[in-house]
Amino acid sequence: AKMLVETARFWQDLGFYSEIKGGKFCIRGVTGPDEYTTVVDNNTYTNMMARENLTYAAVTVNCMKKEEPEKYWELVHNTKLKELEVDEWLAAASAMYLPYDTKKGIHPQDDTFLTLQKWDFTHTPPDKYPLLLHYHPLVIYHHQVFKQADVVLAMFLLGDEFSLEQKKRNFDFYDPITTGDSSLSVGIQSILAAEVGYIDKAAKYAAFSMLMDISDLGGNVKDGCHIAAMGATWMNLVYGFAGMRYYLGLLSIHPYAQESIEQIQFRLRVWGRVFGSHFETKECHLWFNKRGGFRFSSS
Repeated sequence: AKMLVETARFWQDLGFYSEIKGGKFCIRGVTGPDEYTTVVDNNTYTNMMARENLTYAAVTVNCMKKEEPEKYWELVHNTKLKELEVDEWLAAASAMYLPYDTKKGIHPQDDTFLTLQKWDFTHTPPDKYPLLLHYHPLVIYHHQVFKQADVVLAMFLLGDEFSLEQKKRNFDFYDPITTGDSSLSVGIQSILAAEVGYIDKAAKYAAFSMLMDISDLGGNVKDGCHIAAMGATWMNLVYGFAGMRYYLGLLSIHPYAQESIEQIQFRLRVWGRVFGSHFETKECHLWFNKRGGFRFSSS
């Protein structure tokens, strides 16, 4: 709770209400997950995560005040928390500005990303990748080109805030301009590719994560293992092909790989209970609730 208070204060202090943006709460001068686009205003991923942080902090503090008054007053004492701050967090969260382009039907990575020049992938030879080793950063920063998934990562972590159509439009726009220069990215791209129906592409990206160290795809395994790629291998199976999601206190499983994978088996610890899942990847759903029960249906 103390960490939530301090991080909410950070976002509240960093952002401001912009008249130009119709009084919306804006956050300027940040860098999101993508390292090829830096120091921008209103990065979609950052603003969404800040909104999540502000809301969760307010909900947690209000819940403590009602259900754990002793711990609440201890928190107030330790952080010098004022009730007005909590109201300010909720106000900022509800007014958070999120870029959206109505013509393209996508969420721009930030306020100016769509104004940048497109990177010329056609005339970029394979030996010029990773781009950061062959081009000056200022050259890269002035183009629409990605090292890591950014909006695509937001669509995975906060997927319940996007419709399936929005996810597909965003993915179709951002995936072709993502370079693969980072082993961090393809795992997330694989998960979203599976969700929007690009199973072959999802399998290709998942294999890239899995083989990163085994086949030394980056030519640098001598310097150490790619731990993020290892984690992505598990995520690609469970979040990607098995379609596990956790939104608003509800855990669900919806397999997306009906043809490329016949069976998936894994175990989860959910709210203190171990659950083993072994099913054919046909159309099926599995819902949990916080009381430990679940129901299963299959067509």
